[in-house]
Amino acid sequence: MELRELVRGEVPAELLERVVSALAERYGLASPTVRRLDADNWLSTPLVLDETYFVKVITRQNSVVHALFTTGRNIGAVTSGAEGFFSHFGTPYEMAAHELEATRRTREVGLNAPEPVEALEVDGLGVLVLEYLPEFDTLDELDSETERRLATPLFAALARLHANGLAHGDLRAENVLVRDGELYFIDATNVDEAGRDAARAYDLACALAALEPLIGAGPTVAAASRSYHADALRDAEAFLDFVALRPDHAFDAAALKGEIGDRAAAAAAAADAGERRERDAFAGIVPDASGLPDVGVPTVESVSLPEVSRVRELLSGGDERGGGEPDRGTEPDRGAGPEPESDGRTGATSGGTGGRRGEGDRTEP
Repeated sequence: MELRELVRGEVPAELLERVVSALAERYGLASPTVRRLDADNWLSTPLVLDETYFVKVITRQNSVVHALFTTGRNIGAVTSGAEGFFSHFGTPYEMAAHELEATRRTREVGLNAPEPVEALEVDGLGVLVLEYLPEFDTLDELDSETERRLATPLFAALARLHANGLAHGDLRAENVLVRDGELYFIDATNVDEAGRDAARAYDLACALAALEPLIGAGPTVAAASRSYHADALRDAEAFLDFVALRPDHAFDAAALKGEIGDRAAAAAAAADAGERRERDAFAGIVPDASGLPDVGVPTVESVSLPEVSRVRELLSGGDERGGGEPDRGTEPDRGAGPEPESDGRTGATSGGTGGRRGEGDRTEP
């Protein structure tokens, strides 16, 4: 018996019959067909009901095993420098209800996932019902050219999930289905809200680990870098050793680390070059002040009192000698033309010099 089957356990036939009868009654199926799937499931027994519904049956043993897996994963997260962020479900029904909600939220942010139907409890078993996708391949069942083509869309979809505040928590090739050239995500696990940032870095590490054996380290990191900055790749790098301990991942962690390091170094060099260009451009626009000519800005002491009085007279439009209104009885200076007549508009005159206020009062030196 394989380790997976031993860990998963066997659901008694009579219990499966009760589950099928309950679902047939709920969905109005008179004589439904039932087919068990030989899928890579550690934590449930998968069925296909009437070629329409994908059903997961979750036992108490599955719940206990999930608790052990959760503890191990949290220990691994701590060894990677993060707090544990995986959460356990108390009952089989809670496991089913969480996956239903995770599937619904995945679809809400615009990613492909089977349509969620319902989660229910039958005789202590958790039962999850989803849309059945009749024809699909898992990510690791494709030809290398298709795997390479889908690498960039895979990281873009993961980045979209993260940008909407979600995390998958169990991303591996078996949990990425391909149907008609489109990616579908299944089997999301429970992640603490407080640990979402670390969980997203872990997701990215799992995606790198899933693709590296299929297309190589270089193309994998290149595809990831189209959706994630170098800092995010560095954060994911911290989880690669932990992911390598999982029995469902087999990849070259050292090769991925080398590619991530090269990308980070290139990004740092580009940033430094950009800063230098900005400094050089700024220096070319703003010259050194020491090279500017001395314009001789006047001080208060260098301005004589008669000059100050004349400026005040021009600003007020009159003669400051009387200390108030200009003296209209004083004969104008020789050489000054006739006093311009106002046309009634503010600041406008009908005099011959054209309208600048005060020009008609200017005297010859």
